[in-house]
Amino acid sequence: MQEKERQVYDLLEITNRQFNECNALYHAAAQRCGLSDAAFWVLYALCTTHEPQTQNRMAAEWGQPKQTLNSAVAAMVKKGLVALCPGKGAHSGKLVTLTDEGRIFYERAEQLLREVESAKQQLSDLGSAQQNVKVGIPPLWGTTFFPDLLHDFNARHPNIRLTFYEYGSARAAALVKEKELDIALANLNQDDPESFQSVCIGRDHFVIVVDPAHPLAKRDSVALEDLAATPLVMYNTDSVQNNAILSRFESLGITPYIQIYTSQIYTMKGMIHNSTCASFFYASLLEDHPDLVGIPIEPRIEQKVGLLWRKSKYTPSGVESFISFVRDYPLFPEEP
Repeated sequence: MQEKERQVYDLLEITNRQFNECNALYHAAAQRCGLSDAAFWVLYALCTTHEPQTQNRMAAEWGQPKQTLNSAVAAMVKKGLVALCPGKGAHSGKLVTLTDEGRIFYERAEQLLREVESAKQQLSDLGSAQQNVKVGIPPLWGTTFFPDLLHDFNARHPNIRLTFYEYGSARAAALVKEKELDIALANLNQDDPESFQSVCIGRDHFVIVVDPAHPLAKRDSVALEDLAATPLVMYNTDSVQNNAILSRFESLGITPYIQIYTSQIYTMKGMIHNSTCASFFYASLLEDHPDLVGIPIEPRIEQKVGLLWRKSKYTPSGVESFISFVRDYPLFPEEP
């Protein structure tokens, strides 16, 4: 057998084994829920998509005969777990949606569904030559740390494909929870131990950044009270950093003068250089922006920065490799 044919044969064998093992997982989970396999697939589809679906769509996506799936839906309607509602279009068909009783049933079965999802991911990892990991990163760090990190990670782990998405910490955490991202580098001040596992990889603090010609540029330090009348460029409202800074202003009884909210470094720098605006940067970012003057804030506003990923019995090996790599990577300079 030619080498290429052998590779194709091996891939088909792995795929077939995964398919059979996944089917066995779903069958066992259905039995533990007291449902038929098709009814379990209906429940699983509705719970993982978080939206009503047509029977035709579920039958197509789960590879089930329409008659089998329609019979399962009819049985679930009798049990009060789902209801059939009119679709939005004239030809869209009826939508299957969870009832209140169905939601309660789902909440009881949710841990079991998580175990099934975890086992399915583990099987997928075992049979995959290349893994894809979706990583959320703070916008301001996208051009600073991550080009070098990505280059070094790819050299060490050529079989893991990283894709970076820029989001504020709060939005990134929400997307990790919704399984749109696998992991996020984020501010840990909003960590949710019920939903996430996390590891702190460093601590940083904010400094005020201004243009060299700004009146504050020659100061050795500033207090937030000194900024009451200074126009500020702030992070977008989905940013945990933003909340940390604004809550400190609020504790002092100060309403800051915010001129613009943004997540773009070039917008921030443009406003700083072409006006009397000031902004807040992590101290670790200053080295890459020598055209800005960083002034320490007294007292300090410190932040824990780390990695967040979903709490699960099984963490994909690609995510584990990224965690291990980032923990040892010098993202934050050592302080004296």
